Amino acid sequence: MNSAAVEAFARAVATMAAELAADLLTDRLKVSPAPRYATARENPLGSARAFREAAAAGAFKTFRRGKQAAALWEDVEAWMVSQPPPAPRTKPQADGDLSLRDELAIAAKPSTRKRRVST
Repeated sequence: MNSAAVEAFARAVATMAAELAADLLTDRLKVSPAPRYATARENPLGSARAFREAAAAGAFKTFRRGKQAAALWEDVEAWMVSQPPPAPRTKPQADGDLSLRDELAIAAKPSTRKRRVST
């Protein structure tokens, strides 16, 4: 094969790959509409426990849907937006400045958590 044919083939493959990648990206970026109702299993909070606790606290209006508590999806999202952001977690600082060697020594200590032993 001559180099011109190889170059033309490489350009054709690169063009096809770019078109395929563009199609895949546009498919991923398509936004599916949010469901109308939120339940503990499917909700914008992402946690069934958080949904149930917020519903029990009266954060948004709920109703029974069979055996499940449900709420309008928009109401749950509106409540989420109205909440203040969580405080950032900070690690407790030791007294004084630690050197890198001291920090590595602390990090290398074995965990004090008890592990379950399966029988």
